Amino acid sequence: MRPRRASDTRAVRRVARRTWRATYARIAPAALVATVLRRGYAHEALLRTLLDAARDAFVVEAGGEVVGYADAVLRTAAEAEVTRLYVRPDRQGAGLGRALLLACLSAARRRGAARVVLGVDRDNRRAVAWYRRQGFAPVGTDVFEAGGASRPLVRLARDLADAPGPASSPGAPVSRR
Repeated sequence: MRPRRASDTRAVRRVARRTWRATYARIAPAALVATVLRRGYAHEALLRTLLDAARDAFVVEAGGEVVGYADAVLRTAAEAEVTRLYVRPDRQGAGLGRALLLACLSAARRRGAARVVLGVDRDNRRAVAWYRRQGFAPVGTDVFEAGGASRPLVRLARDLADAPGPASSPGAPVSRR
């Protein structure tokens, strides 16, 4: 686990392609997936995110290669948002996503956030269930639009101050879309 660097851009794009295609091929229009991968993961777009002073970005490595990444952004003085959290499909289930989430929660705490929010595609039931196990609770809905298509999102939130579980451990190191 470490902060994401500009030199990680290619690796993050590879992970994004694998995870988006594996996760969303069955639940989202192909045009939406293609647009997200083309625009949201363009080299320049990923570099711009590293310049965002309100953002913390992380990667996790296994076997010397980047296999996951996550970003969290301070949206208000009291609220941060996990905007991305993905682990390569063949590396899921090994605790790497949890490590990325803990890094995001810790970063949000350091920035003074009292709550972390995120959005998950409503039909990505595996991810919704995973975030619920990590202490997040549904707080509403939203819509994600890209490539002329839209997808319903479940908005989830977790209070940092009094939430039991992994994020309450001292010094413990958030996707919307």
